[in-house]
Amino acid sequence: MKENIKNILLGVSIFYSIIIIILTVVTASNLVTTVELKDMEENKVKIKQYKQQLLTLPQNSCTEIIDEIINHYNKTSYNGKVNLKEMYEYDFDNSLLSYYIKTRDNCKLSKEDEEKYNLPIKFITASIQRDEMYQRYYFQYELKINDSLTRLIVEPILSGLEYEINRKNILQIISDLIEISSREVLMNE
Repeated sequence: MKENIKNILLGVSIFYSIIIIILTVVTASNLVTTVELKDMEENKVKIKQYKQQLLTLPQNSCTEIIDEIINHYNKTSYNGKVNLKEMYEYDFDNSLLSYYIKTRDNCKLSKEDEEKYNLPIKFITASIQRDEMYQRYYFQYELKINDSLTRLIVEPILSGLEYEINRKNILQIISDLIEISSREVLMNE
Protein backbone atom coordinates (compact mmCIF):
# COMPACT_ATOMS: atom_id res chain seq x y z
CA MET A 1 0.00 0.00 0.00
CA LYS A 2 2.81 2.38 0.94
CA GLU A 3 4.58 1.56 -2.31
CA ASN A 4 1.43 2.42 -4.33
CA ILE A 5 1.12 5.83 -2.62
CA LYS A 6 4.79 6.56 -3.36
CA ASN A 7 4.30 5.61 -7.02
CA ILE A 8 1.14 7.77 -7.30
CA LEU A 9 2.90 10.77 -5.71
CA LEU A 10 5.91 10.26 -7.98
CA GLY A 11 3.63 10.10 -11.05
CA VAL A 12 1.71 13.25 -10.01
CA SER A 13 4.92 15.20 -9.32
CA ILE A 14 6.43 14.16 -12.67
CA PHE A 15 3.21 15.14 -14.47
CA TYR A 16 3.14 18.48 -12.62
CA SER A 17 6.80 19.13 -13.47
CA ILE A 18 6.19 18.38 -17.16
CA ILE A 19 3.22 20.81 -17.21
CA ILE A 20 5.33 23.57 -15.60
CA ILE A 21 8.13 22.99 -18.14
CA ILE A 22 5.65 23.11 -21.03
CA LEU A 23 4.06 26.34 -19.72
CA THR A 24 7.51 27.88 -19.25
CA VAL A 25 8.47 27.05 -22.84
CA VAL A 26 5.15 28.42 -24.17
CA THR A 27 5.57 31.61 -22.13
CA ALA A 28 9.17 32.06 -23.28
CA SER A 29 8.15 31.61 -26.91
CA ASN A 30 5.33 34.18 -26.59
CA LEU A 31 7.33 36.95 -24.91
CA VAL A 32 6.39 40.36 -26.27
CA THR A 33 9.43 42.60 -26.59
CA THR A 34 8.36 45.01 -29.32
CA VAL A 35 5.23 46.75 -30.47
CA GLU A 36 4.48 48.37 -33.84
CA LEU A 37 3.61 52.07 -33.49
CA LYS A 38 3.17 54.82 -36.04
CA ASP A 39 2.73 58.52 -35.41
CA MET A 40 0.53 60.17 -38.03
CA GLU A 41 2.06 62.75 -40.39
CA GLU A 42 -0.62 65.29 -39.44
CA ASN A 43 0.48 65.00 -35.81
CA LYS A 44 4.09 65.67 -36.77
CA VAL A 45 2.99 68.73 -38.73
CA LYS A 46 0.93 69.97 -35.76
CA ILE A 47 3.79 69.56 -33.32
CA LYS A 48 6.04 71.59 -35.64
CA GLN A 49 3.36 74.29 -35.84
CA TYR A 50 3.08 74.36 -32.06
CA LYS A 51 6.86 74.64 -31.77
CA GLN A 52 6.82 77.63 -34.17
CA GLN A 53 3.86 79.18 -32.36
CA LEU A 54 5.70 78.77 -29.06
CA LEU A 55 8.73 80.60 -30.45
CA THR A 56 6.55 83.66 -31.14
CA LEU A 57 5.58 83.94 -27.48
CA PRO A 58 7.75 85.74 -24.92
CA GLN A 59 9.95 83.17 -23.21
CA ASN A 60 9.06 82.50 -19.59
CA SER A 61 8.70 79.54 -17.25
CA CYS A 62 5.39 78.55 -18.86
CA THR A 63 6.77 78.46 -22.39
CA GLU A 64 9.77 76.48 -21.10
CA ILE A 65 7.54 73.75 -19.70
CA ILE A 66 5.47 73.70 -22.90
CA ASP A 67 8.74 73.28 -24.81
CA GLU A 68 9.64 70.37 -22.49
CA ILE A 69 6.28 68.73 -23.26
CA ILE A 70 6.90 69.24 -27.00
CA ASN A 71 10.34 67.64 -26.59
CA HIS A 72 8.73 64.78 -24.65
CA TYR A 73 6.28 64.33 -27.52
CA ASN A 74 9.11 64.24 -30.06
CA LYS A 75 11.14 61.75 -28.01
CA THR A 76 8.12 59.45 -27.75
CA SER A 77 7.09 59.77 -31.40
CA TYR A 78 7.67 56.38 -33.00
CA ASN A 79 7.40 54.90 -36.46
CA GLY A 80 7.89 51.16 -36.66
CA LYS A 81 8.78 48.53 -34.10
CA VAL A 82 9.61 49.87 -30.67
CA ASN A 83 11.24 47.98 -27.83
CA LEU A 84 8.77 47.90 -24.91
CA LYS A 85 11.54 47.77 -22.33
CA GLU A 86 13.13 50.96 -23.68
CA MET A 87 9.74 52.70 -23.82
CA TYR A 88 8.98 51.63 -20.27
CA GLU A 89 12.35 52.76 -18.93
CA TYR A 90 12.02 56.17 -20.59
CA ASP A 91 8.47 56.67 -19.30
CA PHE A 92 9.43 55.52 -15.82
CA ASP A 93 11.70 58.56 -15.51
CA ASN A 94 9.84 60.94 -17.87
CA SER A 95 6.15 60.25 -17.58
CA LEU A 96 3.84 62.84 -19.10
CA LEU A 97 2.08 63.00 -15.76
CA SER A 98 5.26 64.37 -14.17
CA TYR A 99 4.83 67.51 -16.29
CA TYR A 100 1.41 68.31 -14.87
CA ILE A 101 2.53 69.86 -11.57
CA LYS A 102 5.32 71.74 -13.33
CA THR A 103 2.77 73.03 -15.84
CA ARG A 104 0.31 74.07 -13.15
CA ASP A 105 2.99 75.92 -11.21
CA ASN A 106 4.97 77.46 -14.08
CA CYS A 107 1.92 78.52 -16.11
CA LYS A 108 0.12 79.69 -12.95
CA LEU A 109 -3.01 77.80 -13.93
CA SER A 110 -6.11 78.74 -12.00
CA LYS A 111 -8.72 76.18 -11.01
CA GLU A 112 -10.99 77.73 -13.65
CA ASP A 113 -8.37 77.18 -16.38
CA GLU A 114 -7.80 73.61 -15.23
CA GLU A 115 -11.53 72.91 -15.37
CA LYS A 116 -12.15 74.83 -18.59
CA TYR A 117 -9.43 72.98 -20.49
CA ASN A 118 -9.92 69.72 -18.53
CA LEU A 119 -6.15 69.50 -18.14
CA PRO A 120 -5.93 67.06 -15.20
CA ILE A 121 -8.02 64.48 -17.05
CA LYS A 122 -6.10 65.01 -20.30
CA PHE A 123 -2.76 64.45 -18.56
CA ILE A 124 -4.03 61.37 -16.74
CA THR A 125 -5.67 59.93 -19.86
CA ALA A 126 -2.54 60.36 -21.96
CA SER A 127 -0.43 58.75 -19.21
CA ILE A 128 -2.78 55.83 -18.66
CA GLN A 129 -2.93 55.06 -22.36
CA ARG A 130 0.84 54.67 -22.43
CA ASP A 131 0.72 52.50 -19.31
CA GLU A 132 -1.86 50.22 -20.95
CA MET A 133 0.64 49.37 -23.67
CA TYR A 134 2.98 48.07 -20.98
CA GLN A 135 0.50 45.47 -19.69
CA ARG A 136 2.03 42.85 -21.98
CA TYR A 137 5.49 43.79 -20.73
CA TYR A 138 4.60 43.82 -17.01
CA PHE A 139 3.18 40.30 -16.79
CA GLN A 140 5.40 38.29 -19.11
CA TYR A 141 6.56 36.10 -16.25
CA GLU A 142 3.10 34.56 -15.79
CA LEU A 143 2.81 30.89 -16.69
CA LYS A 144 -0.43 30.72 -18.63
CA ILE A 145 -1.72 29.73 -22.02
CA ASN A 146 -3.11 32.66 -23.98
CA ASP A 147 -5.37 32.68 -26.95
CA SER A 148 -2.34 33.46 -29.12
CA LEU A 149 -4.18 33.55 -32.44
CA THR A 150 -6.69 36.19 -31.32
CA ARG A 151 -4.02 38.15 -29.46
CA LEU A 152 -1.87 38.33 -32.59
CA ILE A 153 -4.78 39.93 -34.43
CA VAL A 154 -6.28 42.21 -31.77
CA GLU A 155 -3.33 43.48 -29.67
CA PRO A 156 -1.42 45.25 -32.48
CA ILE A 157 -4.62 46.99 -33.57
CA LEU A 158 -5.35 48.16 -30.01
CA SER A 159 -1.77 49.31 -29.43
CA GLY A 160 -1.84 51.47 -32.54
CA LEU A 161 -5.21 52.94 -31.59
CA GLU A 162 -4.14 53.64 -28.00
CA TYR A 163 -0.96 55.26 -29.28
CA GLU A 164 -2.92 57.50 -31.68
CA ILE A 165 -5.28 58.57 -28.87
CA ASN A 166 -2.23 59.30 -26.70
CA ARG A 167 -0.68 61.46 -29.42
CA LYS A 168 -3.92 63.42 -29.92
CA ASN A 169 -4.25 64.03 -26.17
CA ILE A 170 -0.72 65.35 -25.88
CA LEU A 171 -1.24 67.63 -28.88
CA GLN A 172 -4.44 68.93 -27.30
CA ILE A 173 -2.62 69.58 -24.01
CA ILE A 174 0.10 71.53 -25.83
CA SER A 175 -2.51 73.50 -27.78
CA ASP A 176 -4.40 74.38 -24.60
CA LEU A 177 -1.23 75.45 -22.81
CA ILE A 178 -0.14 77.64 -25.73
CA GLU A 179 -3.59 79.23 -25.73
CA ILE A 180 -3.35 79.90 -21.99
CA SER A 181 0.16 81.29 -22.37
CA SER A 182 -0.91 83.49 -25.31
CA ARG A 183 -3.83 84.79 -23.30
CA GLU A 184 -1.48 85.77 -20.48
CA VAL A 185 0.68 87.71 -22.92
CA LEU A 186 -2.37 89.62 -24.19
CA MET A 187 -3.46 90.40 -20.62
CA ASN A 188 -0.01 91.73 -19.73
CA GLU A 189 0.11 94.11 -22.70
